[in-house]
Amino acid sequence: MAIELQQGIAMYLQPRLNASNDRIIELWLSRKSRQTQRVYRYDIQQFLAFIGGKHLKEITLPDLVEYLNSLQGLAKATQARKLAAVKSLLAFAYRAGFTVANVGAALESVKIPNELSNRILTETEVFKLIEYTPKLRDKALIRFLYSTAVRVEEAHKMCWKDINNGVLTVHGKGGKNRFIRLTEETLELLESIRPENWQPDDPVWVSQKGNPLSTCRMWAIVKEAAKRAGIKKDVSPHFMRHSHATHALDRGAPIHLVQAQLGHASLATTSKYVHVRPDDTSSRYLPIL
Repeated sequence: MAIELQQGIAMYLQPRLNASNDRIIELWLSRKSRQTQRVYRYDIQQFLAFIGGKHLKEITLPDLVEYLNSLQGLAKATQARKLAAVKSLLAFAYRAGFTVANVGAALESVKIPNELSNRILTETEVFKLIEYTPKLRDKALIRFLYSTAVRVEEAHKMCWKDINNGVLTVHGKGGKNRFIRLTEETLELLESIRPENWQPDDPVWVSQKGNPLSTCRMWAIVKEAAKRAGIKKDVSPHFMRHSHATHALDRGAPIHLVQAQLGHASLATTSKYVHVRPDDTSSRYLPIL
């Protein structure tokens, strides 16, 4: 009876165990955001190339250790992301029955120091980013990212119909919507870039050819602005979000309101922004944009 049971289980698992890496990876990525898919797919391709194109069910713990060692020299955050991608894929493959063991579970995640304070701009630096940006669309984008604290992926999906009576509907993670009242200055800039023949479903952020502005281009716009402003940090759109949260809490905004604006599911996530603001007494009383 036991032998028959084992044979039955083996027959059930065999089709899954024979699934290709590509098939498993696509299933794994299917529920993730477009940005996460792009980054994780790149990380997994690098990993599979490193181990010689092995099937996931053939990967061993020494393979993972050797791969992790090869990442030394990269920033801790990059190491952590690349290893997290591999561990997530291996865990998914095991849970779905594509492999018989989760070898990634034996490897500890890379611990990275809390460097949030290094990703916070002062109000003066934020003003410089905007002031030193000559193109109206880019100026509007930077102000928008800071004043709303939305994620760059959320800005990318934004359409004109999402703005109604000065209130922005943000289509956040997990299909959850939240509502943000726009400042008058931000509204004015948005109205100044809205074309005369706009349609409700048209994207707000578009390229010169009228195509939706990619998240990669949004990153480049912010980085170029930081370079013009003489800011030495490796500034990204996420800096706008981090900075808004920290500045708002520093000015006494109720933490639950900041949590709602950022779309955090947990108050603990928002709490990490308390008391991480760089010293910037010269601009302490500048208004939130």
